[in-house]
Amino acid sequence: MAIVTKTIGELKEHCFFVPSYQRGYHWTDYEVTALLDDVNEFSTEGNKQYCIQPLIVKQRDGGTFEVVDGQQRLTTIYIFMKIARQEIRSAIPPYDLEFETRIDSAEFLRSLSDDAEMDEDLYYALKGNETPNFAVFKSYWDKISALFADNKPKHGHLLRQALFTFGDYTLSVDNYKTLCVDDPREGKNTPSLKQLFSRCGEIVKRLLDTIDVDADIDEQLKTLVKNSDVPQNDWRYCFIQYPALFGLMSLSHLRMRYDKRWLDSRAKPKVLWKK
Repeated sequence: MAIVTKTIGELKEHCFFVPSYQRGYHWTDYEVTALLDDVNEFSTEGNKQYCIQPLIVKQRDGGTFEVVDGQQRLTTIYIFMKIARQEIRSAIPPYDLEFETRIDSAEFLRSLSDDAEMDEDLYYALKGNETPNFAVFKSYWDKISALFADNKPKHGHLLRQALFTFGDYTLSVDNYKTLCVDDPREGKNTPSLKQLFSRCGEIVKRLLDTIDVDADIDEQLKTLVKNSDVPQNDWRYCFIQYPALFGLMSLSHLRMRYDKRWLDSRAKPKVLWKK
């Protein structure tokens, strides 16, 4: 085992792998603020270097490094540099993070602030001076984590029903609209519910805003479906009130076919049934 001192910049092109046995990201405002304040107050006079606590890793096949200790710091610095890029375009995290089981964590982290329209990112709550509210960020993170396990939704079609009560959440795939599959490995060209939740959509945000992670989520979703006010002449009504319809669709695609008339807001999707 070797002990090596490296700067953040020297981690360029390193990829850190967070294994499934590691607990999820759990730092609060307190820990994040303490780290940033400590960095801000550090003086570089005399060519001194600021050192965070040790990062313990072991090299894996393929050149990546498995994180044994230090995930919280690595993730916090990554998020901070992504946010800082809103003002400093050169603030690009030099390393990548991969997670074995978390819900599209790597994809989600890479997507942070890629679009300058930060107000479209449901994972941030902005204060009056456009300072990201870390507590709310973590709240959304925890809610999404509570809805998924092993990369799949815990509540399956019930989650789709609940999403439909807020609007048409479907995603376009060629000449189809998909309800998003459970397992991304089942349909390579079809987005999964995991991917839907990482795309920061308004419908997803509205659903998450109703979720209380300390209460029975299954019952909360059922209540949303029960109290749905989607009218009978809306095609979503069929899926909300008759969940058996999901079972008549191909689970590897969950697609609905549409034609050019889809561009006309009056047109309704045609369900492509597959037994």
